[in-house]
Amino acid sequence: IPLIYLQRYEDLYSWQHHGKEAKAEAIVARSNKNAARQEKIMASSKPLRKNSLSPTPPPLSKTSRSLTPASISNSTLTSSTKKGAGLWSKKSPRKKQSYLHTDHPDPQSQNRLDVSIADFIISNSLPFNLTCDSKFLAMIKNARFVPVTYVPPSRKDIGGRLLIENYNIHMTETTSKLLQDAELFGLTAMGDGTTICKYPLTNVLFAGGHEHQALIDVIDSSDHMAFGGAKDARYIASKIMPLMEDIDPKKESFDMVVFDGAANVQKAVRVIAARFPKLIVCK
Repeated sequence: IPLIYLQRYEDLYSWQHHGKEAKAEAIVARSNKNAARQEKIMASSKPLRKNSLSPTPPPLSKTSRSLTPASISNSTLTSSTKKGAGLWSKKSPRKKQSYLHTDHPDPQSQNRLDVSIADFIISNSLPFNLTCDSKFLAMIKNARFVPVTYVPPSRKDIGGRLLIENYNIHMTETTSKLLQDAELFGLTAMGDGTTICKYPLTNVLFAGGHEHQALIDVIDSSDHMAFGGAKDARYIASKIMPLMEDIDPKKESFDMVVFDGAANVQKAVRVIAARFPKLIVCK
């Protein structure tokens, strides 16, 4: 009787573990097949040239020994080994999380910016209504599009290249406004002479239908008078006429000149009127 029970127990044990042994043998066969395929690829691959710009591919991994059914334990049959994909597969590199940009900044940063603007205005004794100026608002708007590494210009840049660039932009915009509908509304030249801190100066302004007053130039006569010259009619006319010809080369748009009643200025205006036939002299 014990022999009968022992034989039945052996039959039951072999029936329960037959499936696991078959799966282990299938995994071993598939693994050895993949190892042979990799060795074949390594043997048939050609080495890259030294001057090639292509990166060198990483060497293919090889198994140190062949797998046998005895090397696989029944307790290590996990879901990854059943699929046979976790033995040679490499994990994909982790991607960095992308950041979302929004038009709704932190309210605390807005408060800090307000405090910084107020501190700048108060510390430099600037008028409080500076924040309403269109140029200040344009500066704040442009500041939104620069990177955090932006460095403000130095005093040499502001007094040098940026000063010239701002002047060129201003004169381009002013000239465009003066010439807008100039054949319909006409142009007016105005000016006056003065002496500031012993510097003899003459300012020249133009006006049009869309630009009511535009400062074109301030003529400094210091060098001229230092060599014995005078602010006579010929000198004043020679300084004002080139400015008018730059705006109106055909001499068809200027129709009025306004200066004070000084004798030298009135003579200069008559000299200018001889070159611009549409001019009306006002004093």
